[in-house]
Amino acid sequence: PVSIPYTTAASQFLYGSNVIFAALRARRRKLYHLYLHPRFEGRSDTDKHDTVIAAAKRAGIPVQKHTDLALMDKMSGSRPHNGAVLEASKLPAPPVLALGKVEGGRVALELERQSREESEVNGSPEAFEVLKRTWRQPFLLFLDGILDPGNLGGILRSAHFFGVDAVAVATNTCATLDSAVVAKASSGACEALRLFSIPKPSAFIHDSREAGWKIHAAVAPDAGNGRRQIMSAEIATKSPLAEHPVILMLGAEGAGLRANLVKHADKLVSIQQGERAGNMPDVGLDSLNVGVAAGVLIEAFLRKPVGAQSRASEERTADTGDLGF
Repeated sequence: PVSIPYTTAASQFLYGSNVIFAALRARRRKLYHLYLHPRFEGRSDTDKHDTVIAAAKRAGIPVQKHTDLALMDKMSGSRPHNGAVLEASKLPAPPVLALGKVEGGRVALELERQSREESEVNGSPEAFEVLKRTWRQPFLLFLDGILDPGNLGGILRSAHFFGVDAVAVATNTCATLDSAVVAKASSGACEALRLFSIPKPSAFIHDSREAGWKIHAAVAPDAGNGRRQIMSAEIATKSPLAEHPVILMLGAEGAGLRANLVKHADKLVSIQQGERAGNMPDVGLDSLNVGVAAGVLIEAFLRKPVGAQSRASEERTADTGDLGF
């Protein structure tokens, strides 16, 4: 049998050139070993090959060429690795109990107690920095019940592309952030995002709301139980981020957000279904994949309203009267 040479018991094996390059470039993980197979060196896109090798050398990690294919297949769980596998630590995602107030371009964090080993991976940040010279307040995406690692990775990719300040993932109801499948589905975006694990979701939402964060819950159309819903088109014309820091909660496909989370929401948000021609057959499809819905809602919240000034512009008025993807 093929034996995997773990550097640590908690090592992960990342695969895919985009993911590997992002991890090497971001250096948020501890990096241990890059394994290559001749098929990687024989790729037609030699620029990608050279870029990955150069990034590994800058990171100062061993590069093992001509690695046995059976070993690499086992490292990647028999998923397509295209001849490159990176051994690394878990992705940092400190356990957060609550967000604090937004003050001076920083958001305070209340962390759950960690073991020494956990804090070595996650760090123990007391706050995180957010944009100061912008038109908007901070925006955090909270995920609950996203079990499919492909969906989770796709949401992380959208969050990175549109510029979400942080993504918080409920620990016990979502796919694990430790999954190499999540990293692959995000195309490496997870390496750049600020990630938090949330061990107590309901308390996290409640306490963050007490600190001044406005809570928006994504729900299916007409699923508000009598409460008014705001459609994404309305949010896109006048984003609440112009006035308040916002947490957008997204739940599982089908079941949606749990009731104990929805009850904390200041607003319910949804996506209006488009009209269809009368002769188009009804195939019983009346919802979006959660990853697609996430992209639509994130873009709506982060779309700059017409005429909105950045805080930097406001300051000047008052004073004068890439990870490669």
